[in-house]
Amino acid sequence: MALVALVAATPLHDAVQQNNITQLAAVIEAGAAFDTLDDNALTALHLSTYLGHREATMGLLARGAPLETRSDHDGMTAVLWAAGQGHADVLGDLLDAGANPHAVDDHGRTALHYSASRGHHDAVRLLLQSGVAVDSTSDRRVTALQLAAAEGHVEIVKALCDAGAAVDAQADEAKMSALHGASLMGHTAVIQVLLGAGAAATALDSSARTPLHHAAQRGHAAAVEALLNASSAAAILEKHDLQGQTARRLAERAGHRAVARLLRAHGAEPTGPIGRLGHVIQKWWGSVVRRATGRFTIQQPKMK
Repeated sequence: MALVALVAATPLHDAVQQNNITQLAAVIEAGAAFDTLDDNALTALHLSTYLGHREATMGLLARGAPLETRSDHDGMTAVLWAAGQGHADVLGDLLDAGANPHAVDDHGRTALHYSASRGHHDAVRLLLQSGVAVDSTSDRRVTALQLAAAEGHVEIVKALCDAGAAVDAQADEAKMSALHGASLMGHTAVIQVLLGAGAAATALDSSARTPLHHAAQRGHAAAVEALLNASSAAAILEKHDLQGQTARRLAERAGHRAVARLLRAHGAEPTGPIGRLGHVIQKWWGSVVRRATGRFTIQQPKMK
């Protein structure tokens, strides 16, 4: 996420934007206030951590800038800004200075949520080393693992699994697990890592759909193959969702013939028509899934 307009509202913000430690020291000595906001409603420390300007950040910290000030953008702290932008060196400096690695924004999202969602492996590693709760959930009960899995960040998924993340935790009202999210988006490598970590291919979301249902409906052949190689393949092949649909039927209805053939080759039974009511229900459920999976992606607050 990029600032649309970087307007240096004060000489202190200008020094930060230029990463000019000499200018920064001079304006602070002249009485610049740390809590003054720029036109993006950021303090100087928020701006320096967002930009990844390490010298400016260190200069502010050395001169007493408060660490835990929350911005008007969803209650972001400096740690959250640095983690979300992937500035691992700046994040490390903040943590060394005593910043709270467990800080949450106004929606219950932690620095681990932000860094995992955006694929910042070094930031994730630092946060795990600092002792953050790997299974911390946002207000929508979403974990960092679910975010990383849905975005296809395989190395981060590995790191979170190695740190003991609950692989079968389910998010919000759709009850989707990390494996559901990875299957929906077709991230085969992530699916393999999750299965290797013990994720249940038989897990059901709120519509009684398995990860295989989602992969098949989206036409992700490699993901379907990975799920069929799970030890529980026989249990999910003929599983019906709440609308009576199997994975093969969903693939056929979506026009994914190769996936339907793959499922048939693994023993999926032929399917018949579902009728007008089934079409209506299926369309409705598709809108529910789209809304639910949209919550898996974290976007940092946009600025004017």
